Amino acid sequence: MTYLLTSVAPKVKVGKTICGWERGPHEDFVLNEYSRSYLEQQQLAACHLSKLKFDHEVISQGDQEWSQYLEALDISSQQGIKLVTEAALLGSATLA
Repeated sequence: MTYLLTSVAPKVKVGKTICGWERGPHEDFVLNEYSRSYLEQQQLAACHLSKLKFDHEVISQGDQEWSQYLEALDISSQQGIKLVTEAALLGSATLA
């Protein structure tokens, strides 16, 4: 499985281009140890980091499920959404 993750103009939206990343045909979101490391480096707020579970399971398949996941965790700031989404995209890319 090959993932196309290319940086383009920064955006925070859920869709084919998310947070400035071109996803290609893949729609899964995964938070794993690689994701945790990324979020710690980016200094995600501890209140958000403590809500996340990191493993190798796919959290959601598709943008709508991902948005609902973030909403259920009360991660609603633009920066929080951006960082957690980037981490989940990186996590899904490491599963390949």
